Amino acid sequence: MSVVSVSLVQRGFVGWLTTLVCAWLACTTALATGTHERGLPPFRHHPPTEYGGHNQTFQTAQDARGIIYLTTYGAVQAFDGERWERIPVPGAGFLYGIAALPDGSLAVCGVGVIGLLQTDAGGT
Repeated sequence: MSVVSVSLVQRGFVGWLTTLVCAWLACTTALATGTHERGLPPFRHHPPTEYGGHNQTFQTAQDARGIIYLTTYGAVQAFDGERWERIPVPGAGFLYGIAALPDGSLAVCGVGVIGLLQTDAGGT
């Protein structure tokens, strides 16, 4: 006799049925109230049509201001949490690497390009 059947025999049918009903109520209550979502971070999909870039992104970096940068084909996509900005990199193919540096610039490398992206006097 297996362990499961011993516990069912010892508890009796009513005890087993009570346990089953309680477990079912706990699961349906958790699903109805959304407690199965607790602790999960919010997730949102951003398709290429939203950010106006290539459908492949390769690497990400985040600067001290919290802006997230993604490398893609011929440009770096910047996301501030609400809006996307496309930063073209002249002469670049696919950009595979990016790193946010302490001075606020971005080191970028890819097919046919390696260099720094820096803001100008106007903050662009």
